[in-house]
Amino acid sequence: MTNEDMEYRRWLGKRLERMARNHQYEAGVGMTGRKYCHFELMTATDLMEMPSLAWVVQGILPKTGLAAIFGPPGVGKSFLTLDLLAAVADGAPWFSYPTVRAPVIYVALEGVAGLQKRLNAYCIQHGAVSGSNLRFITDSFNLLSGDDPDRLIETLKAHGAEGAVVALDTLNRAMTGADENNGVDMSRAIAAASKIQREVGGLVLFIHHAGKNSAAGLRGHSSLSGALDVVIELSRDREARTWKLAKCKDGEDGLTHSFALKAIQYQHTDGIQTIESCVVTPLIESNVCRREGPLGAAAMIALETLAELEVESGVDLREVFDIHCRDGGVVLGVLEKSWREKTYAAAIFMAMPTGDARRMAFRRAKDALVHAGILAAQGDYVWRISGALSRGVA
Repeated sequence: MTNEDMEYRRWLGKRLERMARNHQYEAGVGMTGRKYCHFELMTATDLMEMPSLAWVVQGILPKTGLAAIFGPPGVGKSFLTLDLLAAVADGAPWFSYPTVRAPVIYVALEGVAGLQKRLNAYCIQHGAVSGSNLRFITDSFNLLSGDDPDRLIETLKAHGAEGAVVALDTLNRAMTGADENNGVDMSRAIAAASKIQREVGGLVLFIHHAGKNSAAGLRGHSSLSGALDVVIELSRDREARTWKLAKCKDGEDGLTHSFALKAIQYQHTDGIQTIESCVVTPLIESNVCRREGPLGAAAMIALETLAELEVESGVDLREVFDIHCRDGGVVLGVLEKSWREKTYAAAIFMAMPTGDARRMAFRRAKDALVHAGILAAQGDYVWRISGALSRGVA
């Protein structure tokens, strides 16, 4: 059971107690003369005790809701989608963001042969068991069919896929026969997807296209954008590809990451044909600009300490992770444990009264560097993004 599940159960228990008291009032037990109310009035404390937002990809994809990945043709939507979904299914970090393992159902409504090649390439790159927790549906499916949404819900529940991420690739194919520019048709599709999300208790992810004018965002009626909790937008400038968190209703939108597509070749089962596909490779210069302005003194000390450790004991992360610099240079990282211990020895941290104060200050310093796009982390390692020491001190 996750911490989020435990937090939710505690909150639910308290809410049930309040509801029981209301029913006592209705039956005339307790505060006589008080009428039972159908709507619960929550205090500020009740509201603050509600479970915090849970994520499947920290800060990117919430555990529940509606989301979309969109972009023009040829930008890498299919590759990035598979990369994201496989990470969630395996509980592996995605672009350095922690994930919480969840069931993943990929409803592939077009290009199944291409998906097979992409999955083979992904497994070659990340290991044969990578992506093994993914589940696929290749049968026809229509959100606007009276039976299909209910049948999908029944299928997911029958296979224990509560809390699943359900990817519909693409939204256009999932509403065949309807007009995605028509407000009524789009509202019906959104309502059906919301029902799936609600009944399963998870996230529905649309794979969608950009409009003719890319600046206009998602193709189709504007009601789609309004209904989405998260929108990830892909763009391309020659070989440089970027995904951007264009909308995050309960998080910080605007962050961007760059990636490349790495070619992978493998032999067909006939032993004659050579098949080629691609996998996503994060680029180290990813620009994570979620906060502007100077850094605090503790963050700058932590950053300078990290730079020193790179010289003393830096590890080329190209040999540890599939991470590359755009210019092909070395990516030096250090163990976070070593970085933390060396930072604690700095005067500003030694002057702190308790160990808890040092730990809190270090965590805040690390978060500030990550949020400013200066630091990246994955597994046991942390590393600087190029040009990090150009920032000033507050």
